[in-house]
Order: sequence, then structure tokens, then C-alpha cells
Amino acid sequence: EMERMGVRCCWAFPFMLNADWKMANNDVIAALGKFPDRFWGFGTLSPHFPGEVIPELERCLAAGCVGVKLHPDMHQYDADKVDWSEMLSYLDRYGLICHSHYFGSPATMERLVIRYPKVTFVASHFHPPYADVVKRCDNLYVCACTPWGMRSLESFVEQVGASRVLLGSDF
Repeated sequence: EMERMGVRCCWAFPFMLNADWKMANNDVIAALGKFPDRFWGFGTLSPHFPGEVIPELERCLAAGCVGVKLHPDMHQYDADKVDWSEMLSYLDRYGLICHSHYFGSPATMERLVIRYPKVTFVASHFHPPYADVVKRCDNLYVCACTPWGMRSLESFVEQVGASRVLLGSDF
């Protein structure tokens, strides 16, 4: 399908986030090994196992992943209260990507993008309340998948500019 649609490369990340997250990372790593030029892989991490976060991040990066994908709902944590500082410091050191279903309130999002300026943050589902943060901070992008409401995506692009919105299908 990628070939037919003219898509050279796409992001791949685990969706079995609330099950065995390391096994889900293995699936992404296998896809990277089989199709190294077609996918940019993202590993997932669980805040419920803090001692395993950095070793799993390093394992995923060594296998070719370019960042992490987080999902507060699936991993059942409060995005405004979780402490990802160790992981974000690691990503910041190497200028990697942190993609999350949701980063929390706009205030939390702004605090993160300012504290970790070398991390490229990507918010799924173009959370409209992040518009002001996107305009002020050049290391925050939003994914266009699943727009809510008529003209909501167009309105968001008018506010922040098309260069800050990434195409995504969520499929």
C-alpha cells in the first residue's frame, strides 16, 4: 500500500501499549530489521517500571528506533503528573523524538518543550489547546490525524502554519 500511494517511509510504533510493552517494541524492531528503509521506529516505555525505562530506551535506539511513543491512556498515567525527566533528558542529549498521544495541559506541554529544547515533541491528534505553545516553541509539532469538528484542522493550520502539522492517519 505504501508503494501504491507513493509513501517512501512512515513511522511505526507499538499499539499493544497496555499489554506487554517490551514485546510490542520487539514487533517494531522486527519491522525495522525487515524493512529498514521504509519505517522510522518508535519504542514505547511505561512509567510504571521506572528502572526499566532507560535500558529499554537504549535497546530500542540500538535497534534503529528514532524516539519514543507514549500513550497516557493506555499506560494509565496522568500526563500532568508523571515524571519523565530521566527519559526526556536522555532524548534531549541526543536530539531525538518524543511522540505522545497527549502531553497534558498546555502549561505542562510548554514546560516540557522549554525544558528540553533539543527534543522534537509530536502531539497526536492535533490538540487545539496547544496552538499557542506550537506558535511559541519550534520543537513542538502536532499530528493531523483524527481532527474533531468541521474545519477544526483548517482552523488549526491557519493559527500555527502548515509546517507545524504532520500528516497522520492513525492507521
